[in-house]
Amino acid sequence: MSKKLHLSLAFLFAISAISACVSRAEFDQVSADLQTSQAQAQDLQSELDAAQAEVEDLRDNLGKVEQEASQLQDQLTDSQAEIESMREDNSEAMARARVIERVFVPSLTGEIFTMSDAEAGQLFLEWSHLVDETRDLDLKASFANLMTAEFSADATASFLTGSINSLLQSLQGEQLGEPTAYTHPFHGSWYGIDPGDQSTMTVMINEISQSGGTIFEIRGTDDRTGGWWCSGGGMAQMTGIGVLQHENMMVFSSIWLCLPPGEGWYPALGSEPAYAEGTYVYDPATDTIQLGDGNVLSRVPFSTPGPATSPQRLLLRGACGQDHFARAGEPIELFYGGWGVLGFDLAQQWATVLTVDLTIDGLPVEGQQQPPASDLPLNCSSDADDVYWLYYRVVLPELDTGTHNVTVSLNALQSLSDGEAIYGPGQIAEETFRITVR
Repeated sequence: MSKKLHLSLAFLFAISAISACVSRAEFDQVSADLQTSQAQAQDLQSELDAAQAEVEDLRDNLGKVEQEASQLQDQLTDSQAEIESMREDNSEAMARARVIERVFVPSLTGEIFTMSDAEAGQLFLEWSHLVDETRDLDLKASFANLMTAEFSADATASFLTGSINSLLQSLQGEQLGEPTAYTHPFHGSWYGIDPGDQSTMTVMINEISQSGGTIFEIRGTDDRTGGWWCSGGGMAQMTGIGVLQHENMMVFSSIWLCLPPGEGWYPALGSEPAYAEGTYVYDPATDTIQLGDGNVLSRVPFSTPGPATSPQRLLLRGACGQDHFARAGEPIELFYGGWGVLGFDLAQQWATVLTVDLTIDGLPVEGQQQPPASDLPLNCSSDADDVYWLYYRVVLPELDTGTHNVTVSLNALQSLSDGEAIYGPGQIAEETFRITVR
């Protein structure tokens, strides 16, 4: 006990001795330095926390950049695939164009009629090789039928018409969507009076969107031809293709066929199809087209493309009723010419054969044939299994207030079955409708 007491007293004495050696000022300085160090430590900790937060942000940004890079890579891959697909489509279009060019040029220049047997044989071999280079199975089948029929007039007309349609389809690739922004005023529906026999001629010129305003699909009709042009004096129908040569001049090649088929110049003597070539010259001052024979075509008033606003939608189908109503001052999207066939293969064949003429108040309106589809837009009845529809579509800027008489005429360029019955050639159906705008 005495020993522990002595130790405690010694410890207290040591503390007193140390305190006596440190002045108050020194103690305060040490305390201040300690507080400063603590503040610096807190600042460093705050900076460390901020640095850690910045690192986390950089990590998040890096993740976003990597994600964006991955998306860009996917878009690049899709774009490359799309470019490759376009190259294949353009290559296919060129292959189909060569099929037409190889027979059109010598026919239009008259060279084909002066060829020797050896030259004609060489032309046939080149023609056959060009057909084989395409991927169009229908075109190849049509060419095989042409050889089987020994180049009869009907088989020749069917093949050449199918060739033009094949080329136009490969160039178009049009899908249902917003109205196309056309680049050249040639595009549209035109009409004129033939000064020779006073018949009404209609010409529908469709700009091929992928061509950038340089290639045009041309379809036309002559409502009466007289007994000298077509036996029976009925209608003649034209299918052709035009190429822009100068700013307002187009050169074209076309085929005229009688509906129904007959003798005369449409087809030409000997029941050959009538080939025609010429020029269209657009006059911007009068918004007319001057034909090489002196005829003048005027634009149908409501044939220009409509605005890109959301249009009213109407289906013109006899089974769904004749009377339709629309609001004034708004664009109208029309679906018309619906033709149902059994099976997709037949639908593809009908796509090269079916043409549909639309007139509103007696004036022609140009529309676009849509790809075969299992559903008809706005159809009033359910679609049967394995039925595919072909139909046309057009967007009108608007129609004047009142009632408008509409006629839809469906025509087949050659005989073809729909899976149940055979239709054509010639007109296969006609429907009339009334659109009341108010």
